[in-house]
Amino acid sequence: MRTISSLLILEKNKLSSTYPWLILLDITIPSTPSTTIYLVRNTEDITFNGQTYTAFPFEVEATKETAKGQIPTVNLRVSNVTRAIQVYLEAYDGLVGQTVTMRVVNHNYLSESYTDLTFTFEILECTSNVQWVDFTLGVANPFSRRFPLYRYIANYCRYSAKFKGVECKAKAGSVVYFSTTPSDGGSGYAAGDVLTLTSGAGTGARAEVATVDGSGVVTAITAKPVIPGYSYVVAANLTTSGGGGSGCKVEIATILPSTCDGLLSSCQAYNNDKNFGGFPGLATGGLRLNLG
Repeated sequence: MRTISSLLILEKNKLSSTYPWLILLDITIPSTPSTTIYLVRNTEDITFNGQTYTAFPFEVEATKETAKGQIPTVNLRVSNVTRAIQVYLEAYDGLVGQTVTMRVVNHNYLSESYTDLTFTFEILECTSNVQWVDFTLGVANPFSRRFPLYRYIANYCRYSAKFKGVECKAKAGSVVYFSTTPSDGGSGYAAGDVLTLTSGAGTGARAEVATVDGSGVVTAITAKPVIPGYSYVVAANLTTSGGGGSGCKVEIATILPSTCDGLLSSCQAYNNDKNFGGFPGLATGGLRLNLG
């Protein structure tokens, strides 16, 4: 149920009034950067919520509904005599797919809340001639949307096309492998010590000591990092801190590549398999859960 303020209800119920009800339009233009056209069906400009709305001739027809299950639409006719809108139609495919916000406000009560008299539409179709631009407004047809949203593939990551994106979460320059032979073994270490890189171009990578000799000199580093960090480059003689010793220097052998093949084995090699976008359980012989 929509609710409006008592002042607006009183104004609405008047048999006559000197204060007109106005229709405001916010039409989104997909330029770079994005811009918005602000229009008001009036004989003069008005200011609403700090934004100036330009007086402009347009008409809004009643909502069309049918008994055939079609999506209801609204027809918006905007004057094209001055060609002010035509330039945007030609540049941006008739503005199809863009958003139109429509508000109904009263000229005398512009400071009131019009949340329940605000409607947002998508431009579905557009035609124009020398007099009018005709927009068909509505909502996106749900039957044209992809469902399910993703393809459920057993051994291929659906995020590979957006490698290092928000779903993948891999970070550029992450350490994939260390050289197992340290650049300098240092002294005083024990197997299992975790070393944090303190030099190099990146941040946060950690390596683990695999073996040491009798003097605590590191003889081998575990190839896969404890934490891969980010923004590194392949390099040797990188200083470290941590563990029970000092002076150990390590070498980054491999960093995250610029592209991904989408395979689970690659994701495991990158220490990012927890974000793998495939569904290995769907593979032949894999585990299947029926929750229905």
